[in-house]
Amino acid sequence: MVNPVPEDSSSTFLPSSGGKTGGTPGPGKQAQRPGTLGDSGLRVAETSFDSNPAKEVNPWLVLATAAVGTYMATLDGSIVNVALPVLSGNFGADPRLLQWVVSAYLLTVSSTLPSFGRLADMIGRKTVFILGLLIFTGGSLLCAMSASIQQLILFRALQALGGSMFLANTMAIVANVFPPQQRGSALGTMGSVVAIGSLSGPAIGGMLLHLFSWRSIFFVNLPVGLLGTLAAWLVMPPLRREGARGERFDFVGALTFAGGLALILLAISSGEDWGWRSPLILAGVGLGAAMLLLFVWVESRTPYPIINLSFFKVWSFSVGNLTGFFSYVLAFFSAFLVPLYLGTILHYEAARIGLLMTFQPMVMFLVAPLSGWLSDRIGSILPASVGLLVLSAAHLLMARLTPASNFMEVAGRLILIGTGMGLFTSPNNSAIMGSLPPAASGVASGIIATVRNVGMVTGVATAVAIFTNQKTRAMTALLARPEVSAAEREVMTFMAGFSAVFKVGMAIGLLGVLLSLLRAGRPKKGFTGNEKTADQLRLE
Repeated sequence: MVNPVPEDSSSTFLPSSGGKTGGTPGPGKQAQRPGTLGDSGLRVAETSFDSNPAKEVNPWLVLATAAVGTYMATLDGSIVNVALPVLSGNFGADPRLLQWVVSAYLLTVSSTLPSFGRLADMIGRKTVFILGLLIFTGGSLLCAMSASIQQLILFRALQALGGSMFLANTMAIVANVFPPQQRGSALGTMGSVVAIGSLSGPAIGGMLLHLFSWRSIFFVNLPVGLLGTLAAWLVMPPLRREGARGERFDFVGALTFAGGLALILLAISSGEDWGWRSPLILAGVGLGAAMLLLFVWVESRTPYPIINLSFFKVWSFSVGNLTGFFSYVLAFFSAFLVPLYLGTILHYEAARIGLLMTFQPMVMFLVAPLSGWLSDRIGSILPASVGLLVLSAAHLLMARLTPASNFMEVAGRLILIGTGMGLFTSPNNSAIMGSLPPAASGVASGIIATVRNVGMVTGVATAVAIFTNQKTRAMTALLARPEVSAAEREVMTFMAGFSAVFKVGMAIGLLGVLLSLLRAGRPKKGFTGNEKTADQLRLE
């Protein structure tokens, strides 16, 4: 077992020129070790946790425990999709109401992640993680016992609230208990868990629905959640910051961020159904943008912000989050459209579609830890950039699929997408977490998870918008050709929309490659010595 990488408000940030640390170790604290250099040039002195100094922590047990929560929360973001037809028949709900079973979960998670990351910085990661697991497990039980679709939507939001609490902290917990030279590998493993949870939901949900009722997709969380809570109680260190005890929580910032982001994501998700120029969509985007601008104004004036906006002055942090957003937009292009292609054009049965769709997350599961290990040795920029390049190439190949393509052609492209995501995600997350000091890791973790969820929602909405638009244009052109049958028109218009989405995906991937490579040429900024403490978190 190894001593954990610390997270204590007494940590001192060293200048990248190798300045001296300030102060001496307090009682019960280990002496500070030399600072470590992150991708942004920050040298962060390492100290002990605010916990029993004699107690050792097994970082791999902590990672396994954090992975349980991460997997459950990301799985539940998509597992309900396959149950929607069953829920429609069971409750007699129309599609506009049914969509809220999915949307309530995603919107709640996305809009509350930074707030819970900040709360964990203040009261302790272990406390927030365990409380989140208990709320998530209780919400799952209530979902399984729902007697109406309205109850199910309400309890899905409660379930998401718990999921957000531990999702906001998993990356920070893992980053804090591993030493810098192992952090990339550890975050790579977590990236694998996120991929499998996000992309395996439909396959697992279909299996449970085949064997049991729709309630089983929620009941399955109960034993896992309770065991995860017990494991977290036993193996996780407190991960507290003494200096944060007197800080105030920014409720105005939390509410304006949650409201603004939720309104914009709701508009993005509903644009195709309500019409992109409808008063409701325009009002949602306008009001959401106004609330986010108010959030920026509030955060720039409060001494204890939910998100310290000066973090975004660190180039590696900003670019890492932007390219991370691009990667999840691209991942959900395929997650949404490929199953439709397999069923509508190739006429594959559900079991065969499920088998094919497992290629992408399984390959990412294998590649991500290796990529994390590699980034620990050569840095994050090269593997992350290569990953985005592979992802872009895979989307170009996806755009070239035809109605005559076979199983192996589709599988090969999904394997490439999984390889690209695996190569990119681990180094990128490591670069983001390494660009800020340990005291800010809770907020950084929450922002990573927020970006991931917003990318998922945006990816599906963008794919639907491009697909529908290009399909409509192709149909208009084909209606002028009477020699083309109705069945042929359906296939041709589908493939026109399908190809257009993945060509746009290729362009987004190439833009991500360019941004990722630009990280290498930026001057490094860091935290200075004594005047820039973990409590102040002010960037030069």
